[in-house]
Amino acid sequence: MSIADQITLEQKLAVYTGEDRVESANTVLKLYRQDRPQAEPFKSKLPTLDRKTDGFYPGQLIVISGITGQGKTTLAQTFTFALSEQLACPLWFSYEVDCSDFLRVFPGDYPEHIFMPLKLKSNTLTWVEERIIESRLKYNTRAVFIDHLHYLVSMNPKQNASFMIGETVRGLKQLALKHRVVMFLVAHMQKTKNDEEPGLGHIRDSSFVEQEADTVVYVWRQKENKSVTVLKIAKNRKRGLIDDRIALVLKDGRYHERIVGDR
Repeated sequence: MSIADQITLEQKLAVYTGEDRVESANTVLKLYRQDRPQAEPFKSKLPTLDRKTDGFYPGQLIVISGITGQGKTTLAQTFTFALSEQLACPLWFSYEVDCSDFLRVFPGDYPEHIFMPLKLKSNTLTWVEERIIESRLKYNTRAVFIDHLHYLVSMNPKQNASFMIGETVRGLKQLALKHRVVMFLVAHMQKTKNDEEPGLGHIRDSSFVEQEADTVVYVWRQKENKSVTVLKIAKNRKRGLIDDRIALVLKDGRYHERIVGDR
């Protein structure tokens, strides 16, 4: 850059008033709060989880992971029960389980407060965002569930899978912030040793999933008592909690926190 160009640039930036201009942190915070007033968190209705995480806030990305068949979708359905009762009008992208099997656990009027695309016509973030906007405008949706991550990623062997997944998860986090919804994302685990407990670093294909998430939970069934499912809070950005465990039991299609003496 020539000296003349440098002088011209500095003169321009000295009076710059664009939306990305530099301001004091107080001004930035004031404008942020005007655009995004602090919302009350949604609760999972699992008392220990709500106490440990302070609930689920709009703009957050919540990742649910675990071994295949160990309760990931059931946990997401449990959260759906709770958020439906709080009129969050959840929008579901159920790529892995068809609508009949998915909705079977919801009795009575619950399905009236859960929303789904009539057809899963695409798996691009652009299409997902359009459905989120549509559901917000029509039904005031404030929570979105995606089951599961790998249906949104085109696994091109010529591209780095980890980076592709990271880019997708980052896009989902941006959608949560942009549209002020809680984003729940189911993600599969990589294979682990028989006695190895799931934890950070075990999500399949990319560490970016955990890095972008605000909260990461794992679920698995106890070996000594298959009727008990363990929920592990592996990460919570807001509270900084790691490795908290909660015992759950399945009743009426959803998980409940286990009370001492439950079988």
